[in-house]
Amino acid sequence: MKRVYRKRKAKKIRDSALEQLRETRAHIERTNPDLLESVRKIIERAARSDDKKGPEVEAEALPNEMIYIDRKKNLDVILKYAASRPDPTLIKEELKKFLN
Repeated sequence: MKRVYRKRKAKKIRDSALEQLRETRAHIERTNPDLLESVRKIIERAARSDDKKGPEVEAEALPNEMIYIDRKKNLDVILKYAASRPDPTLIKEELKKFLN
């Protein structure tokens, strides 16, 4: 028969973190009542605009701002593509020339 041990310590930590979150939220609502509401509106607007725009439109809309490109992620995708090809040696050689 398997014994089940209750993890009271983890539950206690989780409960105290949630209580601290509630207290912090209540304090922010008391001191700056419009702050949380304005942040919620900004997040909703950003979520709606992300649904409507694609990455091409977003890049055109913000020409003066820098666009972050995750180089590591791009390289991972390229290497996965190269590995899936029947003869990956040619692609790997070209990638080595390009990256060096």
